Parts: sequence; C-alpha cells; structure tokens
Amino acid sequence: MLPFRDACIGVSVFSYCLRELTRPADAVKEAMRVSSEVIIIDYNKPHMMPGVIWERFINWFGWKVFGSKDLDYGSLERLGFSARGWDLYGGLYKVIVMKGAVDA
Repeated sequence: MLPFRDACIGVSVFSYCLRELTRPADAVKEAMRVSSEVIIIDYNKPHMMPGVIWERFINWFGWKVFGSKDLDYGSLERLGFSARGWDLYGGLYKVIVMKGAVDA
C-alpha cells in the first residue's frame, strides 16, 4: 500500500514496467486508489506477427533474458472506470487510459 491518501495524485503512469511485476493488477489497483487517472504504456504482441513466432521465440526470449512476460491487457482495462485502450504501430505498443479515484 502506498503511503498516500485516496485521490491525492493527478496522474500515475506505468511505462514499460508492469510486465516485470509479480502481480501487475495489484499495482494498477493501488495507483487507481491514489490517482485521478492511470496511464499504462507497454509493449504488445504485434498484429502482423504470427502467434507461434511470438510465443515460441520473442516472448520466450524476453522471459529468459529479462524475466518479463505478456500482460493481460483485458483484465487490466476491466479494473478501471471508463478505460480506453489503443494499439499503436500495428499493435506493437498498447496504451490504456483509465479513470482512477474520484477527487475529494
């Protein structure tokens, strides 16, 4: 739990870091508690890449070298109020903007 009161931060940004966490959804929930808006920016599986190449080589390589794993963007979007998501550059990047806590 962060040492901040509810809705005391304007915007929290997760930029290329959630996939390194054991429980990324918990981090997003906590950010939503203390922030009015939460923005997530991270890599995504490109639409143009065959799934077998992604799963058996690129994602595997990222996990072996960096300890990273794919994010479940759908479950992260469902955590927020009025979440909006965009795929950029053929799906290579994902951006999600969601409402967090309501300002007091």
